[in-house]
Amino acid sequence: MTLKLNEKKYPRDDEIVWHDDSVNAAISKLIKGEDVWVCSRKLSLLIKRYGKEVVVEPLIWRRKVIFRVANADLARKS
Repeated sequence: MTLKLNEKKYPRDDEIVWHDDSVNAAISKLIKGEDVWVCSRKLSLLIKRYGKEVVVEPLIWRRKVIFRVANADLARKS
């Protein structure tokens, strides 16, 4: 399933939540309706802490797997 919320396909380096970053900023972006990019280690933590349904799209970026996470309610509307 391809998300149509944000047409930008690849993130900038500073937009990705890596292993040593906090997920709090990503949660606040999800609440605002923005897409977030996370690494595999932070994906389950983000989903548990967010507590609502999300849509996840995997992407291989610079030989690493990252995940695009979006609010499921907004994904259904688009």
